[in-house]
Amino acid sequence: MQLLSPYTENGVSPADLLVSAIEEQRPIVLILGQDAWSESKSGDTVLMKALVRLDRDRSSRCGWSTLLDAEKVPDEFYDWLAERFRRRVHPPSLEVLTQLPWSAVFTSSLDPTLKDLMEGRGRQPEVILTASETPPAARSRARPPLYHLFSRAGEHDPAALPPASRPELNIRRTRHAVTLLNRVLETATTLGLVIVDGFASGRDWLRIDNLLGVLGDAAPHQVIWFGGQPRIDGELVEDFDAAVKSNRIVVESRRLGSLIAELRALDRLPDPMPPDAEAPGFISLDKDRSLETTPEERLRVEAVASIVDDSWTEFLAPLGEDSEYATFRRFHGAVEGPRLLVEGARRKFAIERDFEPQLWRHVSTAIANHARIDTPIIVEGQSGTGKSVALARIIVYARERKRVPVLYAIGRIPRSQEVSKFCESADAAGDSTTLIVCDANRDIDDYYDLLIGLRSLGRRVVVLGSQYRKRENTGHRPYRVEAPAYLSEKERDKLHSLLGRYLGIPDRDVFETKHFLAFLYHRLPASRARIGAGLGAEAQSAAHEIGRIAQPVPDITLLRQRIIKSGVLSEYPSLTDKPQEQSISNSDETATRLIDFVMLAGSISCEVPVNLLIRAVTKHGHDLSLVIHLFQNLDLFRWNKNTLSVGPRLILEAEVLCRHRFGGADAEATGLLELIESVRDGGIDSRRDERRFLLELLRQLGPDGIRGDRYQSAYVRIARALTKLRKKHGTVDAGLMIQESTFRRYAIRYQKVDQNDCLPLLEEARDVIQLALDGVDDGSIYAARKTKDNLLVERATIYGFLARNRADSHASAEDTWSAYEAARTAVRKAVSVTSAYYPLDIGLWTPSDILRSGALTEFAAGRPKG
Repeated sequence: MQLLSPYTENGVSPADLLVSAIEEQRPIVLILGQDAWSESKSGDTVLMKALVRLDRDRSSRCGWSTLLDAEKVPDEFYDWLAERFRRRVHPPSLEVLTQLPWSAVFTSSLDPTLKDLMEGRGRQPEVILTASETPPAARSRARPPLYHLFSRAGEHDPAALPPASRPELNIRRTRHAVTLLNRVLETATTLGLVIVDGFASGRDWLRIDNLLGVLGDAAPHQVIWFGGQPRIDGELVEDFDAAVKSNRIVVESRRLGSLIAELRALDRLPDPMPPDAEAPGFISLDKDRSLETTPEERLRVEAVASIVDDSWTEFLAPLGEDSEYATFRRFHGAVEGPRLLVEGARRKFAIERDFEPQLWRHVSTAIANHARIDTPIIVEGQSGTGKSVALARIIVYARERKRVPVLYAIGRIPRSQEVSKFCESADAAGDSTTLIVCDANRDIDDYYDLLIGLRSLGRRVVVLGSQYRKRENTGHRPYRVEAPAYLSEKERDKLHSLLGRYLGIPDRDVFETKHFLAFLYHRLPASRARIGAGLGAEAQSAAHEIGRIAQPVPDITLLRQRIIKSGVLSEYPSLTDKPQEQSISNSDETATRLIDFVMLAGSISCEVPVNLLIRAVTKHGHDLSLVIHLFQNLDLFRWNKNTLSVGPRLILEAEVLCRHRFGGADAEATGLLELIESVRDGGIDSRRDERRFLLELLRQLGPDGIRGDRYQSAYVRIARALTKLRKKHGTVDAGLMIQESTFRRYAIRYQKVDQNDCLPLLEEARDVIQLALDGVDDGSIYAARKTKDNLLVERATIYGFLARNRADSHASAEDTWSAYEAARTAVRKAVSVTSAYYPLDIGLWTPSDILRSGALTEFAAGRPKG
């Protein structure tokens, strides 16, 4: 069956061009637009969520060009967007990224998971983010360059930040995108093929005139444009038509994925040759023996793990000063794939931590006496403590010193049957032990299953893995080495020398923190993307553990006990149980919300009482002892036994996680409001602990908290939440009533309400303070002397705000003067009864301020000014 496009002339179809390029192993270059993820019905789901988050009114049908305005997006937005990309399920049409032998990919997408999608089948993409970076190989089927023309979400390197506004987009397009795009034809060569897919003119950040300018020198039949004739106007239509008539561009109405599916159905799609021409698979072993893997074996094994052959440890060519700095920055920020991680370790881009010699001694002993070591070797520690770099350095040692075969897997643990044949070949070739390194941060039992599975087949193996730190180690007891979260003096000196070499930091005193993650985050901004991704993965692991361990409190009613005893109900619902009508895909939502609440409060230095935390995430009762056990064993949290409250391991970690999960102050405030609304007065402990927590939380949310006025846009919502708490749930407290008023005033001070809404808001504030004062007077509300004084001062401040509001709104002179006199009376009463001086809010004007405003001009002559 001949596949022909309606736009194709001279009988040359896109299918023929693509098939011949694959069969002849010519370079194939992909230009992937931002519309590659758009579905005909639903559109791009990540884009729609982003527009909702930014409160954009325009439809997602206008594409990614609607994302940016002249006003910059929030600072945390791209961290949040990166998290959304990681949660996205790629459409089947994008499977072509794994099925075709690309020599390079150029994309306008911001998706940081494209690299993961392309990996496998012996391929390890090299990510390029700026025009100053040069890939190790301009075209390579084994290590294809992946050019992100507009960078990608989650980057923190100042040189590679994605554009946050329309002007920044134009700058990025000029400085980087066009320069990188100019490499397309050079990469493809005159023999290669260029494919354009997922590009929609006007919807994409990449402009079609830039694209046509780059493709203007293409050879006949060199460019296949998928998706049909683009919608363009003016002279560009003539330019495009001319390229089509000259056969430089061949237009195909279908998408690339559809054509590949049809070729596969017709059995016309050739199997791409594995990229062994560039990676011969020769492995030198000890005693002058060697192992040479076949292409079929490499294809099978490298679907799950990388084979560390001699090319991984070959001579490293020296880099120029600029190139070395760029490579150093990429290693700590955007290092992609196991090979680059090993290369960075060889170039000494990271210090050797104090625990690494002990780890190597365990590995060396196990390699020499594999039969005596019946457990995996585990390096455990928090995210961002150097576990991955330590494993990469172990691989270098194992190949250079022991000369044993090594398999290296990141993010997964291969099954025993997937690597058994390789281990058998290695054993037959050199009578040596195979080292399997899995940087997966998985439970010990998973590594143990791999080891036992291979040992049962007679394979000589040593398994080395990583896991997040747990404060109580259970199950099998392998050799464990901990990666400490804190730096020793020796390590601090090494870091000083390393960063002084690349960043020019001469002063040893700048290293004010000993915490490894905090040090990297503040002193090496390029590392923030990796730190954020690592913390996100650790949080997901903790959520899974919560869902697995946490159990509910048995309902104590006699009827339910009898029903359970009869066998009708076999068990109680777990912490993460959901009503049946809810989607199965949301089964982990409760555990995730639990972590979110701890991190939200922890980011502003507040520990959450466990009763309040459980109440906020689920309606089921739960056994407190089991919940305490849960938090005690998950290292992501810190448990306070005295107050039965839980907080984050590190405030910085909580801030980073909140940036990725919420992407802005408004979304964070929404989550904190859920905690506020969950506070209750019932119970012996909750009245004291939860109220203390609430007061501290409100203090930190205000402008005097540790994050300043970050939450100013939510001040009205916070005040209304306190009002709801008082009226609906009976949480009546004089201190909280002061906060009800104060947050309303904060909203007016920071101009977060319309001028017309200021007066009603101040009236609400005055009413709640008067209600509190009346309650204190009649004894229905308890208030200490200082709290009562604060109530009087707050009332005086409110009247000051009322006077200023009347003046600003150009009210009548009588109304303005009346408001001023009420304020003056309230001030005098407050000062006369308070035992100390309380500075009033800046919203209170002096009489001279009011007179200068012009509102009381006609009274100035006859009224006193003092």
